Amino acid sequence: AVFVSDDAISNYGHVWYVSDRIWHFHHIPWSMPVIGHGKALAFPYALVPWLSAALLRPVLGDWVVTLWLVVGTVGLIAATFWAFPELRRGWWAAAVLVNPALVVASIIGQLPFLWGASMLMGAVACWRRRRYMAAAVLAGLGQATHPAVVLPMGVVLVAWWWHWEPDRRRLLRYYAASLIPAIPAALLVFASPVFGDSDPVVIATSFFGTLGVRILVLAVPIALVVVQRRLQSRASPLRVTTRVP
Repeated sequence: AVFVSDDAISNYGHVWYVSDRIWHFHHIPWSMPVIGHGKALAFPYALVPWLSAALLRPVLGDWVVTLWLVVGTVGLIAATFWAFPELRRGWWAAAVLVNPALVVASIIGQLPFLWGASMLMGAVACWRRRRYMAAAVLAGLGQATHPAVVLPMGVVLVAWWWHWEPDRRRLLRYYAASLIPAIPAALLVFASPVFGDSDPVVIATSFFGTLGVRILVLAVPIALVVVQRRLQSRASPLRVTTRVP
């Protein structure tokens, strides 16, 4: 009757430890020596969700992790419909909700990914509304929250959109700004003993396997919008213009 995943253990463990250090020792920890041969970091990633959950843990207990998982899931769904309002109704909305990356992330407790992907999707929504600074801030926070996956997703997204962007210098400028918080967060991932203790082949295969699945949170809604527009263009009646003498 109990379901536990690696992600769930990581979330509960880090939130518990950070909360204990804050409320009993009155400081935000940098290291987490109870794991990783004494060399683990308290925040190898997921600073925003784990720190905020740790601050509320004395009030909500361990249920705060569950609540934050729900918040991340709902946030990603809401951000997707905000970024792509074309998909808010009918079978298009149903297709968004059964996105395998979204379903799997919710079930196995990928809390940092859900929060990071929500922010990145919010950046897409802001960019489509020409709120470029807000898009850069959200993209930076999302990539910094989960640099191992969301940062590569951001790179792929920008590279894909490069062909259609009318002002490429603006795109490059704002995306470079989003990397200011993301790059230090990525360096922490490399400094984590989990990364150093793993075989390079295992790291590479795990990275591409994970990215290939989780990037569907972006790829599926984008593909749905493309299909929707093609269907609409085929269904629209031909316009015949006549000249009045």
